[in-house]
Amino acid sequence: MFAVRRIPCVPLHAAGAIYPSGRTLVNWKLMLTAFSLLFVAELGDKTQLAVFTMTCQYQEPLPIFIGATAALSLVTLIGVLFGQGVTQIVSADLLRKVAAVAFVIVGILVWFDVF
Repeated sequence: MFAVRRIPCVPLHAAGAIYPSGRTLVNWKLMLTAFSLLFVAELGDKTQLAVFTMTCQYQEPLPIFIGATAALSLVTLIGVLFGQGVTQIVSADLLRKVAAVAFVIVGILVWFDVF
């Protein structure tokens, strides 16, 4: 049912683990870019307000933090897997252009109070 891909044993170097192709195991610049982008985008959004409201209501921050972290991690995993699957079918350039057009359309609809 599930295909298991064998992960090759890679040597560890001073800069971190390196793939046989010469790429590092973790692209730190890309990871920090994703973190920064999502951190700024998520400040003050409905998820943060929901967590804030629940914490005020129940006064139990730890289970709320754990539940919210698990939910956001799962949603992010779904996005990553979906994005990886879509780029197997559609080029990243076309996907970026479609996303840009979709954002413009949604912005226009919001501007005219359609939503």
